[in-house]
Amino acid sequence: MNALEVSQRSTDAWNRHDADALVALYAEGGTYHNPRLDHALTGQAIGDFAKSVWAAYPDMSLEIISRGDTGGRSRNTERRFAPGRFESLSSTKIAGSRQSTSRD
Repeated sequence: MNALEVSQRSTDAWNRHDADALVALYAEGGTYHNPRLDHALTGQAIGDFAKSVWAAYPDMSLEIISRGDTGGRSRNTERRFAPGRFESLSSTKIAGSRQSTSRD
């Protein structure tokens, strides 16, 4: 699986609200960074965070605005949306065949 495939699978997992599939995309020791958190998440903590987002915003979805491959790395710009509640843009970086750093 290449970086673009990991990116698409990550978006699909977020939109399906599938925490197990999301966690499985991270390499061992891979981290999830979110500016609203004071520390990086790893392993099951990534899935638990996603579940808390889905509980708060059950109709939240991600839409890829742009996606590029830079030689085995992917960089995405995403639109996060929950009708009537929020809309934001975020950036995701994926290196290699598994997600290792996200949302910086």
